[in-house]
Amino acid sequence: MLKISAKPSLPVWFIFGKKFGEYSLDMLLAFGKERIDVLLAFSSANITKENIDFHKKLENPLGLMALIVAAAVANDAYFMNWLLETEGDLFIALFNSSDLGSKIAILEAIFGELIIGAENIAQKMGISIEKLISEVQAVLSFLTRRHRSSITFDALMKSLTAARFIRAYKLIKFNRGIIIGGWVIAPLSEFFHFSKSYYQEMLRKRIQILQEKMKKSPNYEAYRAFGEELINYWRGKKVTIQRYTEKHSKIPTRGKLWEKTEFFPPCSRILYDQFIATGYLSHNERLQLGLFLKALGMPLEEQLKFWYNAVDNVGLSWEKFLKKGGYYIRHIYGLEGSRKDYRPPKCETIIAKYFCPFAKLNFSELKEKLRAINPKISASAFDKIQKYVISREPRKACAQFLMSMIRGMGFQYSISIISHPLQFVRILYRYARGGKYDSKRTPKNV
Repeated sequence: MLKISAKPSLPVWFIFGKKFGEYSLDMLLAFGKERIDVLLAFSSANITKENIDFHKKLENPLGLMALIVAAAVANDAYFMNWLLETEGDLFIALFNSSDLGSKIAILEAIFGELIIGAENIAQKMGISIEKLISEVQAVLSFLTRRHRSSITFDALMKSLTAARFIRAYKLIKFNRGIIIGGWVIAPLSEFFHFSKSYYQEMLRKRIQILQEKMKKSPNYEAYRAFGEELINYWRGKKVTIQRYTEKHSKIPTRGKLWEKTEFFPPCSRILYDQFIATGYLSHNERLQLGLFLKALGMPLEEQLKFWYNAVDNVGLSWEKFLKKGGYYIRHIYGLEGSRKDYRPPKCETIIAKYFCPFAKLNFSELKEKLRAINPKISASAFDKIQKYVISREPRKACAQFLMSMIRGMGFQYSISIISHPLQFVRILYRYARGGKYDSKRTPKNV
């Protein structure tokens, strides 16, 4: 049996600080499968408020508890990443649809004690309201400009909120507040904005704590079997719902697109530039870039010559390289080993197992890399990208960067999420050709 905790003011769907009794693994298994079904539907469909039955299933926290158990007993980075990202999206959707009282209760569960209102904060700090305004003037001025069309300075003052630094340090890290006497002070809207990231952290910590607890349990094997069944169910459903489409899987046959790095997505472009500059990439990075170049149509012989320039091949004859590194390259072309026609990983897999700059780099390093790719990128585009990096939505951050490149060409274009590196290439290539798709001149599936 598993015990799941309750603060009356918290909504039913919010699992932290609530207790719901004890449930057998068989009951949790059913809840977990239902949760997987609705999460996959939630992430791929526009769920309306009128769909009451669906929302009741979404708000049931027992399914989430089942998935937390599965993640704790399984060593599956892909499942973990999917769980954190999708549950984070669901959290913010449910959070945004909650009333203000519920939102405050959730924020207190996440950030601990909150003090709301400039006068209340000044009293808590033992300083005058004038002194407080002087201290926070810079950040308030910045936020007032950022929300110029929708919020006034007076409204920001009324919504000014303080939380302990140890619980809200990210607001300082990303220049969204100031710190006074161990308290982070920022408008309430900024705490709303960071809530998803902190919620995902709480989920990750819950999984890690449960993982250590499960290892010591005499029922560990039963928990492992439970976790394997749920994850296998998820894998089967995910393959059915999110199968590769033909446009993302076939190898281009026209043009030398692999030579046009200006069309590469940031993940591939950064790896490509790094290899050209240093001659070195890790094994997984080589695999990621190699599969991408293959998908763009790079012939086997050209890819062999490309990787021969690696620093670990210095002093190695071409013949010896063909026997050593050549085997691995021929393998991804389906000419060795199992002779499988390997395809480039989609974004979810890259985020979980490979290199996604929006998920792996700190923002200052990311900003430098993105500016090198697109020198014309605007400050407002960086603000939007940073927002998605903070909330751990790398595919949305990548979409924002793509839009910045297309708008730099003089076009208006909107896309909410990037799902595959070739999707990025195909869209950018089309707009570089004037925004039109020419099937006779455009490489297949790009």
